[in-house]
Amino acid sequence: MYFSELNQSHLKPGQIKYHCVAAEEGAGKSLKECKMLPMVLTLFDQRDKGNFSQDNNKDRSVELRRRRLVRIAEEAKEQGGYLTQEDLAELLMCDITEVPFFL
Repeated sequence: MYFSELNQSHLKPGQIKYHCVAAEEGAGKSLKECKMLPMVLTLFDQRDKGNFSQDNNKDRSVELRRRRLVRIAEEAKEQGGYLTQEDLAELLMCDITEVPFFL
């Protein structure tokens, strides 16, 4: 079976397997030198869609990305890893220059 080969059969809908830097790695190392750990991150969660504080679509889009950013960063930290700004940009499907805007 395809999923068993990738060891992803345990993933729930909306989740992905993603490799990020282990939390035990110190600052100042290049990413190539860092230990990377596999993480299960929830990119799409039905709870993201409700209770927006903003009425217009542009602000709701920003709020949605902010919710996703916080959730995936917390999930990575709980699993012993940290996401870089490059990781966050890739996962949120945005340019790296936009990531600080969502923090």
